[in-house]
Amino acid sequence: YQAVSVEGEHFHVGDDVVVSGHCEREVMVARVVSLWESGEGEKEAELKWYYSPEQTASGRLAGHDPRELFEAVHTDDNPLAAIDGKACVLEWEAYQRWLDAPVAEGDEGEDEVTYVCRAQYHPGTGEFVPLNGASSLAEAARRGGLAPLAGALAADRPGGGRRKLSRFSEAARLLTPHAAPSRLPCREKEREELTTALRSAISGGGKGTSLYISGTPGTGKTATVHHALRLLAAERGLPPFRTLEVNGMKLSSPQQVYSLLWEGLTGQHASVARAQQLLDKRFSAPSKKRRSGAEVVVLLLDELDYLVTRTQSVIYNLFEWATSGHAPLALIGISNTMDLPERLLPRVHSRLGIRRVSFLPYSHSEIAAIIADRLTGLDAFEPKGVELCARKVAAVSGDIRRALEVCRLAAQLAEREEVRAVGPPAGGGGAAAAGPPAWQLQVFHGTTNLEHLRSSFRAEELEHVQFVSLEVDQP
Repeated sequence: YQAVSVEGEHFHVGDDVVVSGHCEREVMVARVVSLWESGEGEKEAELKWYYSPEQTASGRLAGHDPRELFEAVHTDDNPLAAIDGKACVLEWEAYQRWLDAPVAEGDEGEDEVTYVCRAQYHPGTGEFVPLNGASSLAEAARRGGLAPLAGALAADRPGGGRRKLSRFSEAARLLTPHAAPSRLPCREKEREELTTALRSAISGGGKGTSLYISGTPGTGKTATVHHALRLLAAERGLPPFRTLEVNGMKLSSPQQVYSLLWEGLTGQHASVARAQQLLDKRFSAPSKKRRSGAEVVVLLLDELDYLVTRTQSVIYNLFEWATSGHAPLALIGISNTMDLPERLLPRVHSRLGIRRVSFLPYSHSEIAAIIADRLTGLDAFEPKGVELCARKVAAVSGDIRRALEVCRLAAQLAEREEVRAVGPPAGGGGAAAAGPPAWQLQVFHGTTNLEHLRSSFRAEELEHVQFVSLEVDQP
């Protein structure tokens, strides 16, 4: 189901809800992923949970917002009767607007069920991954929470407008690996090849088209495909198309791709077996009812390696549908494995080998150019600091995400030192404002999370986080 009614209140897929806990004081918040009725007639909901700071390995720290929650990476099934009501979990920017908005009469009850989520929490490793738009130190200064920062870092709120970020806050925001830049330097050749292939596929109705993209992690494969699709979406004269994206790493099983694809195409939920039958009927045989100018579907399969099964039937079916020529479907497979097609069965290999695009690791000059492009017009790093970071990462892996993360952490360290130099604001309450949001900087202080940082970065990369921070242009 897409929606259900519980005691007169309607709940939809995608809603945030409050769930009954084991005790009256325990507040549990989750997002509804799917709704269904079991064979025994029991109404169920698949819920993706949020963790409170107290439920994480670090506990509640000084920089946590009073309404802070962290997105979980797992889901489980629960009876609908466990849902108590609706909640509202906002991204950081929307949360700031909500805080600044005047409270309308009758809206006081929203305060109890409104939360903010700035990061995803992995309970297995204790790792916090910032979400797109997550705050840094200057953004944490807000009315009713942390005291405002003094001097150059003070929040600039003329007429209640948007806060002004410091140069280091802005640098950290721009260097977030998940940010979508307007340009993608150093991948012009690959982008042009992808754009040309996809333009031809879309113009030709998508029939018989499949692309295989390979390269080591952090070489810009997914970002380049997204950029090419954005360019094509804005291109005039091109037939209409829509994009469906599935990440194999996020699936509970490879076969789940059938249900997600059918739901993306029709908006209807179906079991794995039923969805496979419906998709096979839709794509494998020619249909007289299908319009010649039907909308082309571009299916992007990221982390294709995770769809490999013992019989390799999932990958075979997907590429067979795309190359059959009976449906307006163009398929793009992205893999970290360069020789994946050669490791598959011949019948599957023949379907993946239509057209390939390979992404090589970034060189140190390309990494430096990408970082400099993101920081255009922002005086936060010395060029030699960026150069040092680029050479270190290029020598280890050529992973641009590692380089961006190292520079982002260096910017946060520099901001922390700048706040310390400015000092706490007058009037007390400076202790909480003197440090950045704890969920970001705990990787430098908590022994548990320091070990997670060390395990996620190789020794050479962790070492030059401090080196790059020393190169940051201090006032």
